[in-house]
Amino acid sequence: MERVIAERKQEADDLLQEIPAPPSQIQAIEPYINVHYMVHRCSSSYFVGRTGQADKVKELFGDITTNPRSKHKILVIHGLGGSGKTQFSLKYIENNRHRYWGIFWIDCSNESAAEKGFASLGENAQKASSLEAGMHWLPNQSTPWLLVLDNADDPEMDLPRFFPAGDNGHILVTTRNPGVRIHNTVGYLKFQGMDPEEAITLLLKLAYPEKEPKFPLAPQNRQIAEGIASELGYLALALTHAGATIRQNIFTLERYLKYYLGHRRNMIRSRSVNSYTDANIISTWEIPFERIASKNSLAHKDAVELIQLFAFMHFDSIPEQLLQRSSDSIRKSKSCLAIYPAILKVKSMWNEDSQIRFRLAMNVLYGHSIIDNDHEKKGLLFTSGCPSLG
Repeated sequence: MERVIAERKQEADDLLQEIPAPPSQIQAIEPYINVHYMVHRCSSSYFVGRTGQADKVKELFGDITTNPRSKHKILVIHGLGGSGKTQFSLKYIENNRHRYWGIFWIDCSNESAAEKGFASLGENAQKASSLEAGMHWLPNQSTPWLLVLDNADDPEMDLPRFFPAGDNGHILVTTRNPGVRIHNTVGYLKFQGMDPEEAITLLLKLAYPEKEPKFPLAPQNRQIAEGIASELGYLALALTHAGATIRQNIFTLERYLKYYLGHRRNMIRSRSVNSYTDANIISTWEIPFERIASKNSLAHKDAVELIQLFAFMHFDSIPEQLLQRSSDSIRKSKSCLAIYPAILKVKSMWNEDSQIRFRLAMNVLYGHSIIDNDHEKKGLLFTSGCPSLG
């Protein structure tokens, strides 16, 4: 009898092995070899938190498969300026790079920037350098890709125009405009302030980087940090500037909140701002700027002029070569040199002395977290204050 039972069990096991797996299991292709990674910069080394939202994004997008779908999976992240949508997206794609054959980042702050981004995509694919080439090439790939449409804030923009045809892609949209939610096909996330504990951690990491991972957690210090984070609405960008201000000894942790509240109150009285959210970020940006402007060194004077120059440029990327070419053109110009920044009126920005002068000015801005320098893509500067307010 035992022999018969064993034989029947073996027959059942054999039959079960012949049953095909569900199509979703057959078609799963995770992890994938990432071939294309057209992303403009890396995430901040100080990024903390939002693990729950990252897990949710992965869940909403679902498994990477080659199963045919009727449409792309579009996920929208919307929320306050300065809440960390862009940094979150950068961190997410870094952690999930292995899941996609290609990851592509497009600046959608305006239609011209978006068209330029798709043209670069087409050029990278060795097609024509045009919007049409990029839009046509991407949906014709049979392998999974992720497209990030960042800063799609303009309510007048025809955003669906920049959704490639086909059904094999994941599209992640970041925006301050809640109306963009209507374009989602798998869901959306709303970003506000950070989790309070994560916000305090971020502030202390930026304020005291040399003391990581052991922050000055005396009860009074933690209480002060909690008060600062709360007043800043737990907004990542505002916390970044506040941490830099404390790190640069412009104000101590103890004095920062008192001065900040006074500065914000005066700013609201003296000018028109859209909301306390904007006031929070502008105030944290102006405090280090005023400190820089109060210094008499050449590096600080150059830094102020560079900030004023950057204010007229697109916030996302400013090639250093643009400044070098401008310097060459200024020296050849017959117009009044007095109107130009002093750092651009040097004999040549290519020689060693001028480069040292430029680096010293940039170091002032970098040290105050007013700009960020992407070391992976040399020559690109990223001004951290402008995106959330534009």
